[in-house]
Amino acid sequence: MNFKQRLKLYLIGVFFGLIVVYFSLIKNRDRNIGEWLPENRVLAQLDSVPLIYSPELEKCIECLSLDEKEIKKIISSSDVDFNKSITLDKEHPVYFIDGKLNSGQKISFLIESSAKKSTLKKVTTDIALKNCNCS
Repeated sequence: MNFKQRLKLYLIGVFFGLIVVYFSLIKNRDRNIGEWLPENRVLAQLDSVPLIYSPELEKCIECLSLDEKEIKKIISSSDVDFNKSITLDKEHPVYFIDGKLNSGQKISFLIESSAKKSTLKKVTTDIALKNCNCS
């Protein structure tokens, strides 16, 4: 068998292999790669557990005219800053989340996560509010 015959046979095998892969793995599959990315996994985990915050933060949240549903909505559409997050603690990682209010102003949350709850530790915003002790 000479080189041309071997090359022809090889290319036929590659072609049939590509067809098998296409029909078995790719065609008619709803693949959402985004679900596997770390940021989306963190946001999905934070969305699946209740959000708890201290009375001091509750006052700050009231100053910002937010409720828990709005906070969850902002968090789900925000970005996780892994450079500022503390992810080495596997049981209670702390995530720094950057988002935007409906008015377009920047807001950041520091959230400690666990399997059963998420604890809002800190809220920072670039809005200067009167009579509020938000940092």
